[in-house]
Amino acid sequence: MRLSVPSEVRAAAEREIMERLGKLAEFIDAKSILAYVGNAVHGEIQTHAILQNVLESGKLLALPRVAGLLKAGILSLHHVLNINTLVRSKWGILEPEQETDEVVLNDIGLIIIPGIAFDRSGGRLGTGGGFYDRLLAGRICPTTVALAFDCQLVNAVPRQQHDVTIDIIITESQTIDCRK
Repeated sequence: MRLSVPSEVRAAAEREIMERLGKLAEFIDAKSILAYVGNAVHGEIQTHAILQNVLESGKLLALPRVAGLLKAGILSLHHVLNINTLVRSKWGILEPEQETDEVVLNDIGLIIIPGIAFDRSGGRLGTGGGFYDRLLAGRICPTTVALAFDCQLVNAVPRQQHDVTIDIIITESQTIDCRK
């Protein structure tokens, strides 16, 4: 469904999502943010404006790199100073160069996580690799935020015991605090 959103509707929705994120207290207060580079081919929210905003505001920006196999690998987190230095991985994902400094998850103040579908209780359907579930498993984490189009909200996302829930979901029409 997210791939079927017309480009002009998508652009307006993404602007509204960015505006909502920029007003979020957790985003404003965070000194370091782990985000992702939205993949247009997969219909993800485009995050370049967010990444640039984080850099321009003087916050530390961390982006993930996939280490190991796509379905059984892990995410390593890297400090990014310029989004123009990102490189395309063998899976077509823009990532930090391998030589960039690694960041420890405990140093992150806010995590922006991608996904395919979400429910109002924080359930998240990812792409099936389990990367974020492995990254966040068993840790006391900072606030997690998902950016999504309204069409990505569903009544219930199937969950397994290892699935990590999202704290806040931001769409073009609402901000949902799943912790309540």
